[in-house]
Amino acid sequence: MTFMRRWKYAVLLAALAAALSACNAGGDAPNGDAGGEAAEQPAPAQETPSDETPAEETPAADDPAVSGPAEEAPADGASKLPEKTELEVSIEGMTEKVPATIAVSDQGYAVYVMDGFEFTPEEPGIDQVFFTNAPEYYFQIQMKQGDADVEALKENATAALGVVGEVREMKGEEIHASLRDEARFFLHAGTSELTKNIALIEKEGALFLVTMNLPNGEAAEGVTPRFLPMIDSIALKK
Repeated sequence: MTFMRRWKYAVLLAALAAALSACNAGGDAPNGDAGGEAAEQPAPAQETPSDETPAEETPAADDPAVSGPAEEAPADGASKLPEKTELEVSIEGMTEKVPATIAVSDQGYAVYVMDGFEFTPEEPGIDQVFFTNAPEYYFQIQMKQGDADVEALKENATAALGVVGEVREMKGEEIHASLRDEARFFLHAGTSELTKNIALIEKEGALFLVTMNLPNGEAAEGVTPRFLPMIDSIALKK
């Protein structure tokens, strides 16, 4: 009886030892499964750091932050004429400034017209500026090509003035200083009742045939000196 108990005890110890050994063998694997093998886990994906630094975006050449405010193109002399100005008028040695407003012709030029005068297209190719209080005081403007035949224009002007009276060509200091350097010719004819002048004025390579009609009345003293600075203000339209 005693022998049998010892034998059972020995068998129980052997089974316990075997069970402990199996548990220790399974614990060595970090993630043991039912078969005792460790399940392989995929390594987490890692981003490989790039050695390249993103290039900074280069601002466009016209970016205000780079180029600064755009510079305004310089004016080229008579690129834009002001709407209003003042013209100097000399009467009996006294000089005064008279307000004038620009008038633009379909012929391709502009002229400043003083207060008290009016600009109007008279007929195709001919404009007129007249004194509003006495329209018989006026001057006409015809724009000609720069390569026009000056001698032919002079002959035609002489014939037109011959209807008024004897024609005389004014030269040098006989021509008012404001037009002296620009006049290709300046013709004059007059009577006791009427003075008429025809001048060919050169402006910026263009020619302007100007006819001045001046009755010998009371208004002539104030109107005649005003014609000259207005004619001198003629400029090509830009």
